[in-house]
Amino acid sequence: METIGIFIQGTTAAGVLVVAILTFLGRSTNVLREDIGILREDIKGLRTEMNVKFSEVRTEIHDINTRLDRVNTRMDGVNTRLGRVEGHLRISDDHQVDR
Repeated sequence: METIGIFIQGTTAAGVLVVAILTFLGRSTNVLREDIGILREDIKGLRTEMNVKFSEVRTEIHDINTRLDRVNTRMDGVNTRLGRVEGHLRISDDHQVDR
């Protein structure tokens, strides 16, 4: 009878230990799930921020390209004027009178 009592006490202690371990693991699992959820939200936030930054960078690059296009247009105008001046100077050189 005493052996049965010791067996029951040991089984009860083991059962309590198993329940405690499972409870701890369950809580740990819930904490991990919460942490994973927080990490997912952080990653979504970072993606959103990166997309906004990339959009801003693209806009700035577009603005720079627009300015460069304007500079190229002005340079084309300057080159056209220089070509006219050069042509005029050649004509003037051809019509010079020898002294």
